[in-house]
Amino acid sequence: MPADLGWFVPGRRVWLTDGLPVLPTLGSGRVSLREMRSGDTDGYARRLTHPTEARFITDVEISLSAVPRKLEANRRAWEQGRAAYWTIEQAGQFAGFIALHRPHAVTAALSYAVLQELRRSGVASEALRLVLAYASAQLETQQVHAATHLDNDASSKLLRSLEFEDLGEGEAPGGIRRRFVKEVSPACP
Repeated sequence: MPADLGWFVPGRRVWLTDGLPVLPTLGSGRVSLREMRSGDTDGYARRLTHPTEARFITDVEISLSAVPRKLEANRRAWEQGRAAYWTIEQAGQFAGFIALHRPHAVTAALSYAVLQELRRSGVASEALRLVLAYASAQLETQQVHAATHLDNDASSKLLRSLEFEDLGEGEAPGGIRRRFVKEVSPACP
C-alpha cells in the first residue's frame, strides 16, 4: 500500500502514514478536535500564560517564547506514544486543548482547558465525550483518570456530570488534587 494512504496496525486500530502515527481528527458537529498546529500558538499561549488560570494547567511557569516548543513537544508526544494532544475548535476557532496521556495503556489520564469565555458552554463536555469515545473504541483504554486542583469546582462538577467517580483528595502529579476515575468500554460514554 502506498505510504500516503497509510496502513492498519492490527490490535491498535491506529493508521500510520510514512511510519508515523496520525492523530485522528474527532468531531461532534459543534466541536472538533484536531492535531495541534503552529497556528495555535496564540490561543495556546492565552491558556498557558493566563495570570490566574495557568496554575490549573501546568505547575511549571511557561514563557510566551516557550509556547511554540511546547506545541511541538505535544505533537511529538503522540508519535512517541506518550500522549495525544488535540486542539479544541468551535466554529473553526481555537477553543482550548485536551490531552489523553498514556493513550496506548489500559489506564490513561485526561487533561484539558478551554478559553475562559467558552466555559459553561458545553465545549469542554463535548471534547471530553469525544476523547472518551475514541479511547474506548479505538484504543485499549479501560480506565481514564483525571485530577483537578482542589479549588477548581467547575472542572470537578464537569467530571462528575460525565459519570467520573470522585475518589476524593489525594496525591497526584503536581501535588494534592481531587482525583477522578471512569471505567470506559466500547459503549462509552
